[in-house]
Amino acid sequence: MNNIEIVNNFRALHINSNYVLWYRRGSLYISRTIREKPVLLGQLPLTMKQRFLCKFRLAERLLRLEPRTAVEIGSNQYIISVCGFIARVNINTGEITREHRYRKGMNNTMNFCKIEGIDGFDDCTVYGEYWGNNDREEVCIYSRKNNRWSKVFAFPKGSVLHIHSIAADPFRGGVIILTGDSDHESGIWMARDNFKAVEPLLIGNQNYRACCAFPIRDGILYATDSPLKDNFIALAVRELNGWEEKVQYPMPGPCIYAAKYKDTYIFSTSVEPDSSITGTRYMITYRLGKGVKDRYTHVIAGNCSAGFKELARFKKDVYPMLLFQFGNVQFSGCSLDEDVVMNPVGVKNYDGKTIILKQIYMTEAANEEGQHHSSCI
Repeated sequence: MNNIEIVNNFRALHINSNYVLWYRRGSLYISRTIREKPVLLGQLPLTMKQRFLCKFRLAERLLRLEPRTAVEIGSNQYIISVCGFIARVNINTGEITREHRYRKGMNNTMNFCKIEGIDGFDDCTVYGEYWGNNDREEVCIYSRKNNRWSKVFAFPKGSVLHIHSIAADPFRGGVIILTGDSDHESGIWMARDNFKAVEPLLIGNQNYRACCAFPIRDGILYATDSPLKDNFIALAVRELNGWEEKVQYPMPGPCIYAAKYKDTYIFSTSVEPDSSITGTRYMITYRLGKGVKDRYTHVIAGNCSAGFKELARFKKDVYPMLLFQFGNVQFSGCSLDEDVVMNPVGVKNYDGKTIILKQIYMTEAANEEGQHHSSCI
């Protein structure tokens, strides 16, 4: 693909105006710019066994040893989710320490959410619990305030499987919570008053099963994440009789990862197995889920006024989808002018690399003839 530039074999975790924070083989690196050679910052506090296995890419994928997400919490300070705990990173001092351990069985949260300037909420960083939860235990939200983590909310036992994502909503003065996975567990919720009040907006259907949501003035823009049925980008809007979804764009697969770049929203689809298969066969099957249209992860971007279009696609590699991770594209949380920084996983030629999707120019590109176009309202 002519619009793809391979940067290196590191993973860009976070980019700001001063640094790029990188990961590779159990260690963290920094550089001043995206194309500058990364310099070692220090090792993540992994076990000796984990550090050894990180040297082998397939073992790293199999055992989920890579960091899942990172967020800046202060000047040149970050928290990173990795291998069952949260690590705190201080670029100024080079200190990397374990700050918080997840509950037993949980390897990573799906995202960190920074809450700042929302009426009724203290400024803090939160995460939702995400793990297999076979016993349908209660599912909690934890908040980081004054360098300490504490539980601030819990979905009752049996109500949801896990929390996919959390997003602050300044337009409606609340915090959005996304849950899954079965019909009755899937939903879009709104929290208020420091999570003392949590109400459902849209629940009880795979149409509301989502891993990413972006609050905008007109509503809540989200993409569905169901291997069981057709997926789409939708805008949830509040009508006289309650909330409803308005489909914006049909997706060729479920969406786990997304990012916002200026006025553009970018989504990637996942190549996932058929979840109706059970046991060991599910771990090794090559059969796609009903909501997965092909063996490509598609990158789709746009906005509600200009519409959405596909920018790139990456073919799933030969390794089983569940054992060695779905084919997908993750994002570093920042853009470079008109370029998007991406981290493909489980795809041919680009797995484990940082790549740049160059010159997206979303507003103009989304109006090209032949692409799907729709209004938010």
